[in-house]
Amino acid sequence: MPPKMWLWLEEMARVARTGQSTSSDWQQRLTEVRQMLTADFEQQSLTLPDEFLAERCDVSLTSHESPEYPCAIERREISPHYSVPRLPVAVEKLAETFAVRIAQLTTHPLNIWRGFPERFPHLLRHESQRAFRQVTQTFQDHGDGAAWDIGVFPEVCLPFNGRKRFERLVAETQKAGVIGCMWREVAPGIRPLSGLMQSRRYYVNEALLSIPLPSSKLSRPIVRSFLVRKPVPAHVEIALGQRLSELNPTVEWRMLPGRRVFRFVHATWGDFTVAICSDLLDPAPWLSMRGNLLHVFLCSYNQDVALFESLTWVRAYENFANLVATNCGAYGGSFAWSPRSGDNKEIARIRGNNLFVLADVLLPIRALFERQRDGGRSSIDAHLAEWRGSAHHNVSGYKSPPPSYPRRT
Repeated sequence: MPPKMWLWLEEMARVARTGQSTSSDWQQRLTEVRQMLTADFEQQSLTLPDEFLAERCDVSLTSHESPEYPCAIERREISPHYSVPRLPVAVEKLAETFAVRIAQLTTHPLNIWRGFPERFPHLLRHESQRAFRQVTQTFQDHGDGAAWDIGVFPEVCLPFNGRKRFERLVAETQKAGVIGCMWREVAPGIRPLSGLMQSRRYYVNEALLSIPLPSSKLSRPIVRSFLVRKPVPAHVEIALGQRLSELNPTVEWRMLPGRRVFRFVHATWGDFTVAICSDLLDPAPWLSMRGNLLHVFLCSYNQDVALFESLTWVRAYENFANLVATNCGAYGGSFAWSPRSGDNKEIARIRGNNLFVLADVLLPIRALFERQRDGGRSSIDAHLAEWRGSAHHNVSGYKSPPPSYPRRT
């Protein structure tokens, strides 16, 4: 709120306590406050503090329910800060490794998006079939005996009406998937008070996480699904809103940003999060989850592959976590990182345009968790040995966590 409003509230409290006021023009003060409350928010720049612009939810992935635990996001914390999460990882249940499938699809975005604003949010029948064909092929048994656990797809590649089909594939194959969904409208929009005013409508960019959970042989497969909304619109998405507004001047279209960050806790995989492309640009949520993540799964549509490669490694190292990023196959540039020493940090790098690639990578779980827990202390002991004149060799195979990285408990 503006400072004037805080001063007015303070004076109101003083009057309530003492019955005395330092001001006699109450009518004028009330008029000023009313104008502040009813003024246009954009003109008055009434913005919320950073602490209220995002929220974090920890989600327990169990067979019967998936309760959510709200957590704070420490947006302005500079010094190392760590609090034990309300939903910790059961270390004794963690697997040694698990396999992630990079599903880089070749459906060229421009072939689908041409004419898309005129029929938003619908695709033509052949466009939907072409977009879903490779998704289905990803889940098929190719006879190579590959046993993967979760597939990571690009951004904006699943038709908005294909969610149920995707969930059926997950249920039938018992393999999880993270996929970017085509833009869709969220209802209801802001409707005008009169026919002369412009109404406002919103669309979103979301990633769908569908994950199978253990169930008895006599019951139906349990699939939990979550929609993760993109927080920062890209230029192409702002332009989409402007084009939609051009087609119907009585409606103003805007992309609705996401405000919720998810941390999922799986019994054997540990904790992970799902992000969409430009999520990597805001360091605040990542700072909040340091020491609370083993894996990051990223859906992306990015033409600057070189920048994307560097940025993904930075986020992987500062969070000291595995990171799998799948880009649109039209541009290539999908990566898998783990905070290991030397060249071992690069698990996979897929370069080249117009490539439909299915690559299965093996990510460490238990060893990485132990390094998150003990790596800082081990690094200090190693340097202490050097100061004492003794040689010390890194036998863990992992880099040392960043100096400000909070120790896992």
